[in-house]
Amino acid sequence: MARADVVFSGRAVSPTGAPLLGLVEFEVYRVWKGEPYSTIVVLSSFSALCYFTFVGGEEYLVYAYTEERARGEGGTVLESTICSRTTNLEYAQDDIEALGPGRAPDPGMVAPDPRREAPLAPPVAGAGPASGAPVAGRSPGGPLAALALLAALAGAAGAWARVRRPPSQRRTP
Repeated sequence: MARADVVFSGRAVSPTGAPLLGLVEFEVYRVWKGEPYSTIVVLSSFSALCYFTFVGGEEYLVYAYTEERARGEGGTVLESTICSRTTNLEYAQDDIEALGPGRAPDPGMVAPDPRREAPLAPPVAGAGPASGAPVAGRSPGGPLAALALLAALAGAAGAWARVRRPPSQRRTP
């Protein structure tokens, strides 16, 4: 909570039932930190293994922080990852007890929507994923892809370690 700029519980709005990675709109239930908005848009960014794929229609406890836009002009966006303690609401009971009662959102308050701010500039070659910024509803691979990447990296590291051993320490079949 100390590191987050905004802490709230809510439901990922759309598309219902689809994995969401990118800008995700939430219907807010309770607010523990930040303005009592009734609707908040959060960026689920893709960064190594610290991303969180939301599912439309499911409920979450979200810890988000303000991130300056890396590309494009002006504006900030709320960003959340699995590394920020964001989790499904059903698994967040310990956090909710520690956070206390929180407050209800103000039905008339809607957070600034980064989807209506200046668009992101096209990606710079070599500066990130070839597809550019993540798009809501489109996952660049998901957890299984991340695990496959880790397995491939571990295998490559093991092979490199075997090759680097002096000939006297290599096992022969």
